[in-house]
Amino acid sequence: MRRTGFLLLSALLLLSALHVPAGRAAAAAAAAPRIYAGDYFSVGLISDGTVWSWGRGGRGQIGNGHANNYSRPVRATGLSDVKSIAVTYYSVFAVREDGTVYAWGANEKGQLGDGTEEDRLAPVEVPGLELISSVSSGSGLHTLAVGSDGKVWAWGNNDAGQLGDGTAEQRHTPVEVPGLTDIVEAAVGGSFSLALASDGRVWSWGWNKQGQLGDGSADEKRLTPMPIAGLGGIVAISAGYNHALALDGNGDVWAWGQNTNGAVGDGTYAERRTPVKIGSLGDVVSVSAGHFHNLAIKVDGTVWAWGYNAQYQLGNGSIEKTNVPIQVPELGGMAAVAAGRYHSLAMDKDGLGWAWGYNGGGLLGDRTGEDRPLPVKNAAVMDVTPPAVVNGAIAVSDRQTRALKLSWPKADDNMSRQGDLRYQVIRSDSGNIATVNQAILNGTEAGSLTRDTGSFEATGLEPGRTYYINVIVVDGAGNKSAYAMQRADTAAEPVPDSEPPLVQALSPANGSSGPLPAAGLSLSFDEPVIAVAGKQIVIRRPYDDAVEATIDAADLAKVSVTGETVTVVPEDSLPLGADYYVTIDAGAFEDAAGNAYEGISDASSWAFALETDPDIPVPSDDATLQSLVVNAGAQAVPMSPAFSPNVTDYAIGVPHAVDSVTVTAEAGGLGASVAASVYDGTGRIVYGPLAITGGQASESLPLQVGSSRIELAVTAEDRSVKHYRISADRSGAERPPAVQPVGGKPALASATVNGEEMDAIASGTLQESEGRTSAIVTVDTQRLEEHLAAVGEYPIIRLAVEEDADRTAVTLSGHAVSLLRSKHAVIEIETGIGSYRLPAEQVPINRIYPQFGAQIQPRDVAVEMIIANGGESRLAELQALSERSGFKILTTPVDFSLLVSYGGRTIEADRFDAYIEREIPLPDGGGPAVTTTAVVLEAGGEIRPVPTRLTVREGRYVAVVSSLTNSSYAVVQHSKSFEDVKSHWAESAVNEMASRMVVNGGNNGLFRPDDSVSRAEFAAMIVRALGLPVGGAGRTFTDVDTGDWFAGVAAIAHEYGIIEGGPGGAFRPDASITRQEAAVIVARAWKLAGGGAERSEDAAWRSEPFQDEALIGGWAKPSVDLTVQNGLFKGAGGLFLPRNHLSRAEAATTVDRLLKLSGLIDG
Repeated sequence: MRRTGFLLLSALLLLSALHVPAGRAAAAAAAAPRIYAGDYFSVGLISDGTVWSWGRGGRGQIGNGHANNYSRPVRATGLSDVKSIAVTYYSVFAVREDGTVYAWGANEKGQLGDGTEEDRLAPVEVPGLELISSVSSGSGLHTLAVGSDGKVWAWGNNDAGQLGDGTAEQRHTPVEVPGLTDIVEAAVGGSFSLALASDGRVWSWGWNKQGQLGDGSADEKRLTPMPIAGLGGIVAISAGYNHALALDGNGDVWAWGQNTNGAVGDGTYAERRTPVKIGSLGDVVSVSAGHFHNLAIKVDGTVWAWGYNAQYQLGNGSIEKTNVPIQVPELGGMAAVAAGRYHSLAMDKDGLGWAWGYNGGGLLGDRTGEDRPLPVKNAAVMDVTPPAVVNGAIAVSDRQTRALKLSWPKADDNMSRQGDLRYQVIRSDSGNIATVNQAILNGTEAGSLTRDTGSFEATGLEPGRTYYINVIVVDGAGNKSAYAMQRADTAAEPVPDSEPPLVQALSPANGSSGPLPAAGLSLSFDEPVIAVAGKQIVIRRPYDDAVEATIDAADLAKVSVTGETVTVVPEDSLPLGADYYVTIDAGAFEDAAGNAYEGISDASSWAFALETDPDIPVPSDDATLQSLVVNAGAQAVPMSPAFSPNVTDYAIGVPHAVDSVTVTAEAGGLGASVAASVYDGTGRIVYGPLAITGGQASESLPLQVGSSRIELAVTAEDRSVKHYRISADRSGAERPPAVQPVGGKPALASATVNGEEMDAIASGTLQESEGRTSAIVTVDTQRLEEHLAAVGEYPIIRLAVEEDADRTAVTLSGHAVSLLRSKHAVIEIETGIGSYRLPAEQVPINRIYPQFGAQIQPRDVAVEMIIANGGESRLAELQALSERSGFKILTTPVDFSLLVSYGGRTIEADRFDAYIEREIPLPDGGGPAVTTTAVVLEAGGEIRPVPTRLTVREGRYVAVVSSLTNSSYAVVQHSKSFEDVKSHWAESAVNEMASRMVVNGGNNGLFRPDDSVSRAEFAAMIVRALGLPVGGAGRTFTDVDTGDWFAGVAAIAHEYGIIEGGPGGAFRPDASITRQEAAVIVARAWKLAGGGAERSEDAAWRSEPFQDEALIGGWAKPSVDLTVQNGLFKGAGGLFLPRNHLSRAEAATTVDRLLKLSGLIDG
């Protein structure tokens, strides 16, 4: 590693040593500040990515186009976005963020790598280098660069083989060093080189006269790299002129090479040809090897030095060399050191520079030419990045007449610790302190600059006045940032309250006649009041002043005071059919200021009559039907038994051709209403509820093959409900008549178990009926059982059909399915139009068998897996939708179905408990260039997207469709983008989810990425993302009506366990969803999508808790942990912000991650 700056361990350990959280250390910086010491000059990389130098500049090493000397930092011209730099004898190198390398200064050996030997006064690009991570130079005239791929490049002087290319030829342009891979750092000595590999080993090559290579050999030099034996676990390296240092992961320092001046630091001056540990030095986090002396930083931020000291390089005030490390006085809290030839540099935790040693030519940067025996602060300020104000809102609370309480979230900084940042409150009479400069020029300081605070009490203010407040935060280098200016109003001087409370309303009203209000007697005042004990409320009859009740105003059992309202409930009910008046003692109630209510003393101020109950009509409770008729088209469908108002359960049967019926029903009770819903064989609602107008036929109610249930809910005028149920049995499709084999060819090309071809496991023929070709394949149960007995669990049974067919049906017996389920087998059906991959355990026999209503014999059950071309009618429907929705059709709709037949009845299984994969081949030209997804063509003429990814089979793209249902699928291409997400951080995710039809924009074509998303909108995104079917919507939540646009979404999301109701069964659809609420929903969706259900118990799964961990609700914490662990949610600046509203951009990004990380779409 280069001898002059941050070493690898510094980057990894120093931040923790200085207690600076890693996330904050990079708060807003373009580059990590660094310092470097060359021969008679110094260089600094500033946090804004620019390079500044000082000292001698005769060879152009200052980089500003001149050859002058400078005793203060000056900027190198034409450079920005620099991420690292390195120095050599009189040369400088800079690596930009894009991985390119620039060089300037001395070039007599071609060490600048630009193909010449000309000195350069300003930076020039080094040709032929790309994606470079770092450049390391040092005391010699050659250069090494490490690429992001771990390879090493070298150029410059090569008389001792220090370039490692196996020759001693000088190189003016970079050449690759052979034999080196996975290199993370390189270091350059006078005429030798080192490289550190990712496995912690160190490689060396070049000059070895003084043992610089550390291999223990007596060889004078070596032209190619070799690892140093016995040296491992190294995390950082540095090279001096003829010696080297290595730092291991335990904080110990190893040294070898020339030791004339004690540079090895082992207490001797003996040459060391193999590494020795410096026993007196430990807990080291960073090292820098100079020409003949060294510097090191310990965990506590102290600096230690040893070796040559003739020019005060060790900073201890003497010129005596030392062969053991000594502490440099007056330095603490240091973040970096750099050892040069005759001087030394350090940078503290705030980015301020320190220097000592020789100063001829101004290389210490302290604006003088005086040598410095002890460290002095110089003019270098490495940190120019102001603190980062995250969510910089100033909160105002406890507004008093002459004081305000202020609070704000603490800022972060790229260098200074959060606890070292200082805050200054600024106030003004007008809104002219929004920026730092405005605050300094126009504002008034309130209090002093205070360290590590997030609150302040502003005093000495004037009542009823408007102030403008800002907070300026300052880091250790003096960089400043302003918070968001906040308006704050002090409270006005209170006006003494001398007015008594006044009654605004009485109930019953004075002079009224009617029933007693259910709540009792009540008074409404114009302000809150309290009751006074010992004062009485008296209820009398006017004709004889007879007392009906005497109540103490403070009797809590009879008098309730809530704010402005007083409610009086006598112990005994007042008799009806009588007149009353009420008197109240003066002072029975008073306001907060102690002003007493004047009371009621006469018989006319609150008088009323209580009448007997009027004759109110009782709502009808009749919820019976007067008539009920079921029709298939114009034909009535017989019901069993015949309709009777008192019979609630009926049965009908229809042929396969009848796929829907209408119902005509009329309620018998006055004001009663009727609503119809359709349920499938599993009891899941698939249509409705829809209102039925009395005496008129309903809309068409769909019937699936097998069992369905039509349920009529009759709601009486008094809201009581009665249910009528019609069990419907729709026959399965008849076998096509007049089937003729086509050419006598078998339909089955191959049958394999775990990839091995198995004869006679299945047979089939290609047949034709009514112009459509069908492949009929039957699996031999006995042969299958024999093959399964010979294999272990989880076998894959693959049946491939050779000939293209419009319809492929593979039939297995129920017994065969049971055998496959016992082995956890997977059945794969492959045809020319699509493939079906079905785990046998997903065949829902446990749900279907009971519907046959008999003791099932599995051998007599037929299970058919069917893949069929959807035909021209479905394609025409899809084309109409394509013209309206703007997508391109890639494939004809393909129907996937699963039928279970027994005893003449067929039941379709259209729902699974896990995602089932189907594959549909794409035509030529189909591929990932445009977003490609499958859609389900719904019975109602609508489409819904389903998760789809692309893969390549035999050189051709196929769409892998994952869905929880069987249906008709087509593959389409769709591209959608929004103008208002251009250059937005979420642009990619938003546009991809829009192209996949998961998210939508508004009517104006905008997405509004920064708006909050409602609970209903987020549920809809999740439902669309997972491809869930949205059918009829039952009333699942108390605040969701069946006519709401999101009713179906809420119902299906609740059915799949993705959302649950809150207190009282409410969904709160219009409320903006918070991040922690969204995390709970996403965690449930993640489990449904097949993601891991548990978070790791290993504490290392998240490096440290969120700073706002305490704000995460206990009910949400497991979900937050799960989603953060799996990359579905991320924090910001160490915060999760659980109670912040989720934005539409965040919602789209989270859904995008959910689909990609679960593998449902391309990642």
